[in-house]
Amino acid sequence: MPLDISRRIYEATRGGIIQLAREHYERNGHLEFIHSETGSRTLKDEFDKVAAHNEGHLKQIEAALAKAG
Repeated sequence: MPLDISRRIYEATRGGIIQLAREHYERNGHLEFIHSETGSRTLKDEFDKVAAHNEGHLKQIEAALAKAG
């Protein structure tokens, strides 16, 4: 996948997640659901997991750019 397309997909997805977190993290973060692999989770748990996952991706991108530049 060309880097420019990947970047735009990532930015759009991240923007959507940020918007959903703004709307629901505090107000609905207590809501629980059952994940098929990890069991009982709250919406806050899931947002926190996604944020940590994205932080990992950003670190990978920074490392790749540092290595290339």
